Amino acid sequence: MRVRFFWLAVLVIAGGEFLLALLWQPGGDVPLWLALTFAPDFGATYTVLYPALPWLGMMMLGWVFGERFIVHPSASWQPQRVLMTAGWFALTLFVIIRGHDGYGNLFMHLEGNTLIDWLHVSKYPPSLVYTLLELGLMAIVLSLLMRLESLCKTIHRNNPVLVFGQTALFFYLAHFAVLTALETPVRTRQLGTNLRNHTAGADHSVPHLPRVPYAEMAASAQLVALSSNTPVLDLSMRTLWL
Repeated sequence: MRVRFFWLAVLVIAGGEFLLALLWQPGGDVPLWLALTFAPDFGATYTVLYPALPWLGMMMLGWVFGERFIVHPSASWQPQRVLMTAGWFALTLFVIIRGHDGYGNLFMHLEGNTLIDWLHVSKYPPSLVYTLLELGLMAIVLSLLMRLESLCKTIHRNNPVLVFGQTALFFYLAHFAVLTALETPVRTRQLGTNLRNHTAGADHSVPHLPRVPYAEMAASAQLVALSSNTPVLDLSMRTLWL
């Protein structure tokens, strides 16, 4: 079961671009079924940032690694060594595929040879080079953190890294609420500036700043985070591949 899931995840991640190229081209219309499965859509009526299948492949890969390390640990499969090896392997593939500038770049080809050009890869939807880069870096970082954990004599329950790792979704959603809170003084200050300019005879319109109605989502995420009792390694693996 675990082996089949691994190869299925690899097939989804590596072969998704081939199927997507048959169904969609940048700038083309995106029907709802395609937005939910393969291609994101930034429409006027709805927005889909994370189509299911590309990200499902990453989650399946994370499940395989987490299940192997936690449920069926083995002396020959040391998590630190496997993650470090997998991370460098993924980064090597990233350099090869990105440098070839063909399949795997998902319509975002190299426009130069600077570091910014190399790192300017497609996330919406995630290309193969994006997946290799992000998962490779996160695997290496997780391996280093696990090695650091083994060197620590005691791990405090309120350790900032530990708390952040266990509540990553909450912090992701909370930053929308923070942006919304910061929006109010910015709009107030801009309004005051425009009123003064208008009084002085200048004709300035009040700019429209988009509102971000995600405060309720952040509050709900906090309840989920507070009720979480997931082991650190298991949650770290899920966070890594999510």
